[in-house]
Amino acid sequence: MDNRWTFDNDELFDLVANGKKRGTCSLCDDNDQLSKVGDMNIIYNSKNEQIKIRITNVRKCRFCDVDADWAKTEGEGDLSLLYWQRVHCA
Repeated sequence: MDNRWTFDNDELFDLVANGKKRGTCSLCDDNDQLSKVGDMNIIYNSKNEQIKIRITNVRKCRFCDVDADWAKTEGEGDLSLLYWQRVHCA
């Protein structure tokens, strides 16, 4: 079964569509079910356009353990770890 979801803005959707965003993250606790390698996801934007992606890697870590390589994979801003930390701090 496909998982269906949206980003909170179309800019992130566009980064996936353009191949710049190859990873994403979310806040979770021990009770949350993580995606599994091989899962298919359908991402929608505000115009109901869609992109299908397949999960190729899953990693669970603490916020402070996210590294510069992961920040770059997320494809946002200037691709730096500092930018990633700034926009992911609530």
